[in-house]
Amino acid sequence: MPAQGDSEWLTTAEAAALLGVKPQTLYAYVSRGQLMRRRDGDGHGSHFRRSDIEQLAGRGSRRSREGTVDVVIDSELTLLEPDGRLFYRGEDVVALASSRSFEEVAEWLWAGRWPTATAWRPRPGQLEVAAGAQAVLAPGVTPIHRLRLAVPALGAADPDRHDLAESSVVDTARALISAVVESLPVLTPPMPSNPPSRRGSRSTPPEPAGASPDASIASKLWPRLCERTPEPGEIELLNAALVLMADHELPASTLVARATASMLGHPYLVVSAALGTLGGTLHGGASVLVEDLLRSLPDPATATEVVGARLANHERISGFGHAVYRHGDPRCEALLDRLQDRYPDSEALATAMAVARTVANRGGPAANVDLGLAALVVTTGMVRGAGEAITALSRSAGWIAHAIEEYRHRSRFRLRAVYTGPRPA
Repeated sequence: MPAQGDSEWLTTAEAAALLGVKPQTLYAYVSRGQLMRRRDGDGHGSHFRRSDIEQLAGRGSRRSREGTVDVVIDSELTLLEPDGRLFYRGEDVVALASSRSFEEVAEWLWAGRWPTATAWRPRPGQLEVAAGAQAVLAPGVTPIHRLRLAVPALGAADPDRHDLAESSVVDTARALISAVVESLPVLTPPMPSNPPSRRGSRSTPPEPAGASPDASIASKLWPRLCERTPEPGEIELLNAALVLMADHELPASTLVARATASMLGHPYLVVSAALGTLGGTLHGGASVLVEDLLRSLPDPATATEVVGARLANHERISGFGHAVYRHGDPRCEALLDRLQDRYPDSEALATAMAVARTVANRGGPAANVDLGLAALVVTTGMVRGAGEAITALSRSAGWIAHAIEEYRHRSRFRLRAVYTGPRPA
């Protein structure tokens, strides 16, 4: 243990105070490898080198001169660990994807407790408003363009949008996500009233789209992303994707969501602002690039040849690498494992796996969730852009969870610019 009064070392409380964060956040930096600590002899305390804390505290101001800024915000929602684990309020996300519905996970993020049975339904008149807003769009646009028009229209038509009490925000979130999903056009033809049984299958065929207002979000979303009826296990697969994508700490879209909430923007404004940022190809839009790549490769052999040639020419392959995970994105691994179990003979999936294998064999970074989502989309035959839509709809739950946290602080963001232009005359 460092000598008492040694100015080179700081206690946990002193280090947290210097950074302006809670001790839990300090230990999150340790878990990510951003900060080293020295344990006390009894194992019950830690000390941190003052120079390391001062360097971390000043990183934003120094790096802003280089065009990059780190923003640090205390949050109880999501923990990313570099070794490849992800947690929502302490619950392992990969395990949640196998055991909980998207709706349950959303409620867990919002309130920190598992819900009892709760209906997720649009508010009266919302579907008509959202559908009307999308009427100006061409039939073949990707779903994300529909979402960006539907959300602000829903907000303008909701007289309760400005009620920011936490219980009211949760009610609004349920209605918002439900209305956006149900406002998307149905692509799947209605199922017959007595669908033929599938040989060897014990699963009950899913209901026709819109048959039950209490159907799950995954059940309602499938026929709006895929032109065929789902086979057994596919609704569960889509639900898992929604759970895995519900939150991911503080990417750009979530920072925008929190900044909007800090100005007391209502939930529709929060989601609308975040949707604009999500569309960049360095964020949620990256899955579309990977979808297009996979669709251009007719078989695994071609995938190996084409991707190998691109890597030899030092081209960047979308869907690989991550700023936090050192050995692989757990969301991607979970999706690919499920896909391989469900579609062992799919050539589309084999092609996606060939891309991942080729990058790995050439010493490239591990696959990230953009590859996992794109593999889901091409393997199941979903429409182009479905991965981006899954991300946006699922992440809406996370954005609103962050907004609920931010409403408690109110206007705490005050980012500063370092002027580098010409001096005034």
